[in-house]
Amino acid sequence: MDIASGLVETARWARDVRSLQHEPKFLFHRVLTECLFAEFAANSCVIDIARGTPIVYACFIGYDEYAHRRGPSSRMALLKLWELDRMLGRIVAAVNALPELGYELYLFSDHGQTATRPAELILGESIGEHLLADGRTAGSDPVAFGGAGGGDAAAVAAQARWFRRVASVLPGPLGKAALAWARHVAKTLDAAQPYHADGPLLVVPAGDIAHVYSTRVPYPLREPELRARHPGLLERCARSPAIGFTLVRGESGPLALRGDRRLELHRPQDALELAHQVGHPLAAVYARDLLRMRSSGDLILLGCAAPCGETVAYPFEFGSHGGLAPDQLDTFMIHPQELGEGAFASLVRPQDLHRFFLERSGRLPRELPLGAREEATCAS
Repeated sequence: MDIASGLVETARWARDVRSLQHEPKFLFHRVLTECLFAEFAANSCVIDIARGTPIVYACFIGYDEYAHRRGPSSRMALLKLWELDRMLGRIVAAVNALPELGYELYLFSDHGQTATRPAELILGESIGEHLLADGRTAGSDPVAFGGAGGGDAAAVAAQARWFRRVASVLPGPLGKAALAWARHVAKTLDAAQPYHADGPLLVVPAGDIAHVYSTRVPYPLREPELRARHPGLLERCARSPAIGFTLVRGESGPLALRGDRRLELHRPQDALELAHQVGHPLAAVYARDLLRMRSSGDLILLGCAAPCGETVAYPFEFGSHGGLAPDQLDTFMIHPQELGEGAFASLVRPQDLHRFFLERSGRLPRELPLGAREEATCAS
């Protein structure tokens, strides 16, 4: 039954959005992983509670996957929340049935979800094509091969664009086939893929955020060197209708670029402007955290507050997290009433939550190594 309903829903969705991207994997995930593994996780929690296991932890990822593929407020995602509520009810009942074991129950999220629109539906091409191809792109001036892309990546981007143009003039199934091949070619511009095109720049889309790396040096580039090595790239990003802000490491501190605006995030008034544009009071704090991480891109693209008027996802998805949009930065924590309302007021980053549970369980907090502390500073 689940397989049949999944096939019907997938066919309807593909017809509406005119794309089968991610659908085979999503169908497999929803039928096998979610139907079986979620029930297994809930039942395992109940069994562990009955056994008196000191600490029981489970992660229910179903809503996250459904929100990515259909949107956080879609019917499918909300139905998944209803199913999760039923499973959590069994766990709560198991805790309440054994009060002598003294279990404390915590229910929390590590992030929220924001409704997004794929960059491809706004630009008419993937973010890789948009940044790495030669010639004019939506909202920006032409950038030469040697400036923004170059190497195999630029050639692949040009090839994908050519197939998209062919798809636009071919009728019916032929046009769909050409578009599918264009998307297949463009997929190799995603540096997160096992096999990707090489070039002076690598683009890693991740929800409504994308990291762009220069392959010419092994260290994070600052703005002047980035402009010298890749002329025109920052201008293309800053003027793109699918990019809200471009974060880059400046000579005197972190920068956020948007159109002709240049926000120096160490200045309170500029940090306040970023927070106002994004719609979250901690936006500048998290932006600075991102740029402080050596593993972050030489420039970071934010899909929130994009000029197109929507939050943009750089992969082909309709719900995202990982960026700075307000909905995804809002988390929740349901905890025992006796802890009081301010129990988590001072917790800002993941390592703070880890330390809280170590202390609550009677274990001494383990000091994080220096490298781990640096990587853990990003709250998302």
